[in-house]
Amino acid sequence: MSHAHPSPEKLPTQEAVGGTLVFSCLFWGIAWVLVFVSFLTILAPLHAIRNATGFLVPLIAPVMVLEYLFRRFFSSRRFFWWIALSVVAVAAFGYANFYIFKKLINDPEAESNTVLAIVVFFLIYRGILFFFHGAKQQLQLNETLTAYAQSQAKLKAIEAGKTLAELNALRSQLNPHFLFNNLNNLYSLIETQRPNASRMVLMMSDILRHILETSRKELVTVAEEVRFLQNYIALEEIRLEDNCKIDLGINCPDTSLLMPPLLLLPLIENCFKHGISVDRKNNFVSIGIEADFDNLKFTARNYFDPSRVTITESATAVGLRYLTRRLQTLPSETWHYAANPEGSVYVATLTIQLTRP
Repeated sequence: MSHAHPSPEKLPTQEAVGGTLVFSCLFWGIAWVLVFVSFLTILAPLHAIRNATGFLVPLIAPVMVLEYLFRRFFSSRRFFWWIALSVVAVAAFGYANFYIFKKLINDPEAESNTVLAIVVFFLIYRGILFFFHGAKQQLQLNETLTAYAQSQAKLKAIEAGKTLAELNALRSQLNPHFLFNNLNNLYSLIETQRPNASRMVLMMSDILRHILETSRKELVTVAEEVRFLQNYIALEEIRLEDNCKIDLGINCPDTSLLMPPLLLLPLIENCFKHGISVDRKNNFVSIGIEADFDNLKFTARNYFDPSRVTITESATAVGLRYLTRRLQTLPSETWHYAANPEGSVYVATLTIQLTRP
């Protein structure tokens, strides 16, 4: 496949703009003023005008030719032709200026510096274009980066909104499942143990009040969350009676610290759902909640039987999905979650950084 060289009309934008008549007129006009002022310091005004004009006019054509060659060959990576033709052009204009303008200006010093002046003015001309090109590119880059930052911010806002919607949906599923499960437990107690049933009603009232009050909150105090979990564990104790040994250890000196709500509930639910067997006498659940400085460490242990683990679309599954999605919204360095069997014991740990009010 042949590769055609780009035509001058398809050159980069800075070249098309830089080679315009307006830029050329401005460049040579300013150059003439600067040369005139330099001559004016040593010559009379009329002589300064004559010398400034005589010095610059012979340079305009060769510099513009070099600029054309640069745009035509250098920009298309034909470096050999650019160098060769540029050398020929400088030599030709230098030779012409030496013999033609010698008779018109009769200034040996200007004649001897013609070739050097052509090269210097071309470098100045091209350097200014490079400067404008770089400045324009920088402005375009800044605009692009600003647009990218804005798009990223919008994307993050969309992702945050999506995550919040998912969390709210999971919460809406979590609460009814929790309520229905405990209503079933309450029904069983009413049929057999009325005193415990009345206690269960009171605790369920506190639990539901906590869920309703925190369902739209981002943070709650450790005291609120611990009291909520204590009530839930007490409900399980009533339901299980003597069929499970439950150990609950709480060591939280400063309960005014803040944490996301309902994070620990799925892990505790999982203990009672999958760690308790009605036909086994050594059921146990061990739960520890400890706050150390600005971190809270939660540990749950229960009997583990791989053949019984079938997490379906239940409150536990919904709760664990909520836990996972909620943790993903937090900075990764502020939490650590692990859940693995250790022999016949299943251990779940969650360490989360607390927030000061």
